[in-house]
Amino acid sequence: MALGTVAAIAIQDLPNFTANLAHDSVDPNFLSPLGDLSLIAALAFVCGYVFTSLGFGLGQPQITTRYLAGASASETDAAKWIYIGYVQFTWVSMTVFGMLLRGVMPEIEDPEQGFGIFFQTYFPGLIAGVVIADIFATMASTSNSLLVTMSQSLVSAFPPLTRWLGKLKDIVLISVLGFITLVTSLRIEASVVDLALTSISLLAAGLAPAVIIKVFEW
Repeated sequence: MALGTVAAIAIQDLPNFTANLAHDSVDPNFLSPLGDLSLIAALAFVCGYVFTSLGFGLGQPQITTRYLAGASASETDAAKWIYIGYVQFTWVSMTVFGMLLRGVMPEIEDPEQGFGIFFQTYFPGLIAGVVIADIFATMASTSNSLLVTMSQSLVSAFPPLTRWLGKLKDIVLISVLGFITLVTSLRIEASVVDLALTSISLLAAGLAPAVIIKVFEW
C-alpha cells in the first residue's frame, strides 16, 4: 500500500519529483548503482552480505527457536523458503519505497523515520495509527522473543542461578535483561544500519574460530 501510494505521488508530480532528486541536498551518487564505492569495494560489499545472509537466521535466536519447533523436517524446510521469500520481498520493496520517498519528501532528515512520517502525512489518522501500532508491535514481539531466549540460555547455563531464583527465574531475568537492553539502546546514538553491521561483525568474530575448528577438524 505504501509503495503503491508513493509511486502514484511520484508519477503524478513527476517534474517536482525529478527536481527533488536533483537538488543539492541529495547525494550526487544517490541514483548510482554503486553509490560512492569503487567497483572492487562494491563487489566486496556484495560478497560480504552474501556470506552474512548464509548465517542470518542462525544468528537470531528468536528465529532459531522456530526451526526447532517444526513438526517435521519437510515443514521446517518449507517454512525456510517462505521466510526467505518474505525477506527478499520486504527489503526490495522497502528499498524502492525509500528511493521514491527521497524525491517525494526530501525534507525528511532521518530516512529511518520516513515510513511513519509518510503515513502520517498522506493517510487518515486511523490508518496511520494502525500502521504505527503494527510497527511497535513487531518491534515488541522481536524484543520479547530475544529476552525470553536470553533468559532461558542463562538459566540453562548456570544451574545455581536457577536454584537461587526459583520459580520466578524467568520473570526476574526477563525484567533485568529488558532493563539493561532499554538503558543500552537509549545511550547508543547510531542508525539501524550501524547497529546491524556492528552486531553482525561481532557475531562473525565470535563464531569464526569455532567454525574453522569444525571445518578443518582440528
